[in-house]
This record gives sequence, structure tokens and C-alpha cells, in this order.
Amino acid sequence: MSILAILFIIISAASLAALLLPLRAARGAIAFAGALGVWYGYQQHGAMAAVLPLLVFIVGASQALGGLLGDKRAQLSEDEERMRNGPLSGLGRGDARRFLDQGMWMHGRAGDTLTHEGDQVTHLYWLATGEAEVVAHKAVVGRLSGGSLIGEATILSRNRPRPRSG
Repeated sequence: MSILAILFIIISAASLAALLLPLRAARGAIAFAGALGVWYGYQQHGAMAAVLPLLVFIVGASQALGGLLGDKRAQLSEDEERMRNGPLSGLGRGDARRFLDQGMWMHGRAGDTLTHEGDQVTHLYWLATGEAEVVAHKAVVGRLSGGSLIGEATILSRNRPRPRSG
């Protein structure tokens, strides 16, 4: 098997891994494929052939390292840490920090209504403590306890009207 065939297989495998692996590992796989492309392009075709793979390497490596550094620098409050360990458990600290920065914290009181049946849901709520009732057609159809997300089904389904109240 020629060096070209081996490099083609390795770069293709790294690209496939980038699609299948978790985000940080995917960025590393992209950087690896870029580094191989730099080596091959320069060896076989000269400096101009290494320019694009070099850009792929730089972007992939900087994003992979940025994710690692972001996890170390990210500061989370006690409530935010509980949320990261619950519904956001698949995210690193840095990604969780960026997600949480998109919203705002608010404290509700007993009896507050978060949404009405049939309304467009524009916010994702996290019930840190306490409980909430889910009401449909003026009847309680469920209860949520601390650590639950509220509104995620509607937000993730392109904000179609929510069939229940909470």
C-alpha cells in the first residue's frame, strides 16, 4: 500500500471520528487530520499545498485547547454546578458556562405561573428546588421536583404551542 493510500485512510478516519466523537475529541481529530495534511502536502507538493491543511490544524488545535482551558477557567455557582451535574451533565464546565450565560437566573415564589396552556414558550426554566404542578384542562396531570427542566420539549421542538400549563 502506498503512502498516499495510507494518508488518505488516516485523514478519512480522522474526519469520520470528528463527526462521531464528542465535541472536544472531534476538534482534536480535526487538528490531527490537518497536521497530517500539512506534512503530506509539504512533502509531496510544496509549501503552497500545506497552507489549507495548516489552517485546518490551527483552527482545530485552538478550539480543542480553548475547550480544555475554558473548562479550567469556568466558574460556576453552587446552583449552576447542580444544574451542570443534572440536566447539563453531558457538557464540560466551559460549555455549561456558555450555555448558562445565555439565560438569566430568577427566583420564583409559590403560586407563580411559568407558562399558560397553549402559549408560546420563550424560556427554558430549571426548577432548582421545590416543586411545580403541570396542569392541562384545569386538572393537575403531573408534578415536577427540584432539578427538573421545564419547557425543554417546546423549546427543542421549534417553539410550538405548549399543550399544558406550569
